[in-house]
Amino acid sequence: MKIHIEGTDENFSSLDVTAYGGCSGSFNIFSKTYNGNRADTGAPAPGIDVLWNPWASDVEPCCYVVFVRLYDRAIVDNRWNGGHTYDNWRSITVA
Repeated sequence: MKIHIEGTDENFSSLDVTAYGGCSGSFNIFSKTYNGNRADTGAPAPGIDVLWNPWASDVEPCCYVVFVRLYDRAIVDNRWNGGHTYDNWRSITVA
């Protein structure tokens, strides 16, 4: 399965792709942080492709919701102070 992600934030902090559902709870599919590189804005155009094989990940057949979340960082007075989260989701069935 190919998950295409395109999204940026001037103050990018991290990007997570997680599947929720079934009897197993959740599965982390992909994650990325800026690792101190303040020039990293996330997944700018043309974006990134994340490949996920749920059968190789031993995911049980069921319905899942895959969330893509992009977090930003807000540094105020030299410390972290809130920030924003942008997310999108899609429903999938693993059979």
